[in-house]
Amino acid sequence: MTTFTVNIQNEKGLPVLQEILNRFGLSYTIEADKEFVFTEAEIAGFC
Repeated sequence: MTTFTVNIQNEKGLPVLQEILNRFGLSYTIEADKEFVFTEAEIAGFC
């Protein structure tokens, strides 16, 4: 098995890439970066 990692900067390209992978019968997983943005009040509440 070979792992191929692609960093997609433009999310609009994701469906196209998925379609290509599907047509070739390749399995894949998608890991999305999640950015959390907290307000100052929320940060103060953590302490």
